[in-house]
Amino acid sequence: MNNFSFSSLSTLLMALLFVASGCKDDEANLDPSISFQGAQGESITVDPGHEVSFNVVVNMPAGFSSLQISKEGGIAEAPVIINDSNNKTSYTYLFAFSPSIEEAGKTIVFNFEAADKGGREVSKSYSITVNTPVISLYNSVVIGGRYNKQIGHFYSMLDNQVYFYQDAIDHPDRADFMFYYNQHMAFTMTAPSDEYAQMVYGDIELEGLNNKTYFARSSANFSAITEPEHITEAWNNTAIEEPKTAIHFIKVGDVIVFKLDPTRGSRYGIAEIVDLFNDPADPKTRKVTLRIKITMEEQNG
Repeated sequence: MNNFSFSSLSTLLMALLFVASGCKDDEANLDPSISFQGAQGESITVDPGHEVSFNVVVNMPAGFSSLQISKEGGIAEAPVIINDSNNKTSYTYLFAFSPSIEEAGKTIVFNFEAADKGGREVSKSYSITVNTPVISLYNSVVIGGRYNKQIGHFYSMLDNQVYFYQDAIDHPDRADFMFYYNQHMAFTMTAPSDEYAQMVYGDIELEGLNNKTYFARSSANFSAITEPEHITEAWNNTAIEEPKTAIHFIKVGDVIVFKLDPTRGSRYGIAEIVDLFNDPADPKTRKVTLRIKITMEEQNG
């Protein structure tokens, strides 16, 4: 009786091991898959600057080998390639992307392509359509003074970026304007191509920064600007001051209209000076805070 029980138990254990082994083989033969967790379907429409994020979950019963993320449309970016030699059967990648102003009006497609250790591949795509706002509002733009080492002082309007000197030199087409302070002109908003700015910055090289942004003080109500036509009207109706490549003696509350260099498109903007920080004892802390509205499509001035 005991021998029979032991023999039966042995047979049962062998059968269970065989079944378990077969299950593992079956799992290894399953196809890989990709799913998006936390995403709104497989496409979305957003405004520039809005972050899109979700988890990309890759299931690889035969073992994870690689994942490649590539981008079609918009600003070109190099593919992201992830390789893993560990014996994982799943992998989670946190995807996050914020379209820039320059990608407005475009549809961007991200392709996710994965392969398992058996060489089987799977792919899935996610589409992001970027709205074209008629006006972009940047509520708190902080630009450093010339000697500020913590905040850049070259401003790029179309992508709302502040660049330090070397970054501006590397992207000369994006340096639309900058701020500086001196005892003769106080705070000044200027195009890098302005003749006086070239003199003030005499100890560093501004050659190549050729954008001719034009400015003029305006009596327009910044808060009342809601349409592109309001900005172009403010530009056309400016009788306070003839447009120049620099505005000197800027004060808090000033409203300034501007027109970008033609190479940047027929774009107009308006800025309100919110704050001017100037510690005479420490010129490295000088900075300007402003609100900006800019037309996102070319306008006829």
